[in-house]
Parts: sequence; structure tokens; C-alpha cells
Amino acid sequence: MTHTDVISGPLGSGMTTCSINDILIRLADEGIPVRVISRATQRPSDAIREVLRDALSHGSIVQIPREDWPTSSTRDSRIPDMKTITALDEELLLLHMVRLFHVTKL
Repeated sequence: MTHTDVISGPLGSGMTTCSINDILIRLADEGIPVRVISRATQRPSDAIREVLRDALSHGSIVQIPREDWPTSSTRDSRIPDMKTITALDEELLLLHMVRLFHVTKL
């Protein structure tokens, strides 16, 4: 598969179609580390970072997740990164809101 491949199949009540990039972005939005996404999708981490930087610049995600799980962590203790909205810089939050909702700054 390439980064433009589309995955389709029955999920739930109907057919679902999405690109691999959509899946990468969704995993990152859930706080899954970049190298974990890389290992799970068998794609180079540089390519994933590029997709995530693009998603960040378009406001699809608010942050790029950490690089990998901590080395001393066990499977049971791994928790995705979930940065709260209050932890974001106010200017960055405003930038993402402008891009997402297509409004202008006041």
C-alpha cells in the first residue's frame, strides 16, 4: 500500500472507505506515539511525521504525539498522550480554531 491507498470494507452497519492518511491522523489524534503508528502500519516514521506535520498545519490535529512509548513502560501502563485544550498555547489554539472553522481573527 502507498500513502494514497484507500481501505474499504464492512465496519458496523455499512461500508466504510478512508485513506491510510486518515487513519494515521486519527491514531495521532488519539495520542498514539509516532513510532508506534509506524510499527503498526509498517510505514517509515519519517513519512508518518510528514503526514502529521501537514495535518497539524491544516488544523486537523492540535499536536504531533510523542515519538514512542517510554522505554521503561509495560504494555499495561501505556496510556496515549492526551493534551488538554487548556494546556495549549492560546495563540496556537486560536490558529487551529481559525483554520478549522474558517473564520477570521478579531
